[in-house]
Amino acid sequence: MLGNVGQLDSMNVGGSVIEQDMESRTADGLTAIELAVLFERPESVRWLIDHGATADIVSLWDLGWKDQAKQLIEQQPQIVNRKAGQNGATALHIAVQRNDEELADSVLRSMAVDHSITDDTFESSVSGWASFLGRTRMLEVLERSSSRGLHQVEK
Repeated sequence: MLGNVGQLDSMNVGGSVIEQDMESRTADGLTAIELAVLFERPESVRWLIDHGATADIVSLWDLGWKDQAKQLIEQQPQIVNRKAGQNGATALHIAVQRNDEELADSVLRSMAVDHSITDDTFESSVSGWASFLGRTRMLEVLERSSSRGLHQVEK
């Protein structure tokens, strides 16, 4: 279904897909957008977004839509703290996991980043992930960012 935009259109008569399934998650914790990205179906991702699904930073990034991911962060700063994917991790967790400094930098530019958020699987912060994975440089960047207080959400 996700690879066939025509089929998506035919299933969405009257907006029923939007109302019922857009933000639902699979048993593995993936949204329709995340599944479409996993199966490399950018046309389906575009269709889902155009029909009301919530885009996420990592999905846009993975499609090579980095400018759109950065724009999403600028327009909705709190989205950097949204948990997504199978581990219920933030985009910053994923940047650390992948050792993707460009993604980390894009996320850290948001004044809304909360370094204390833990993922749903390991219950660890981004610094915890960086430490466990041996991402020394990433850990330094996170510590500098956190100590400046510029990227901490007021609690």
